[in-house]
Amino acid sequence: MLHDAVMSRIGGSRKPGFRNPGRSQDVSAGQSAACLERRESDRLPFPAEIILVWNYDLYTPMRYTVIDAGDGGYRIHSSLPVLEGTTGMVLRLLPSFGQSLDQPVMVVWSRASQQSGGFDIGLRCF
Repeated sequence: MLHDAVMSRIGGSRKPGFRNPGRSQDVSAGQSAACLERRESDRLPFPAEIILVWNYDLYTPMRYTVIDAGDGGYRIHSSLPVLEGTTGMVLRLLPSFGQSLDQPVMVVWSRASQQSGGFDIGLRCF
């Protein structure tokens, strides 16, 4: 399954700004930025941590640093990438006295971090 996801991205990527071997033209970087920026408001710095469990392993809570929050989601930092479409549940928000959230989330993107080692992961609340 992982192999299929990787191969479909390499062979038939239709994301803006990436070259598709089957096409003769690339989408320009300007169009790519416009397509990717869907937010109506800015991200807000959100210095906190969340306790999250992924649906594939409900018995192992994970702790992540929150980088910022936007409309309907979070950007978190992880030492490992997480596959797009992975779902989980945010159990607690720290340091807000361990406020219980029980907020379902889904990974919408994961990429290498620009500032430090590891990965930035975009979570959408639903």
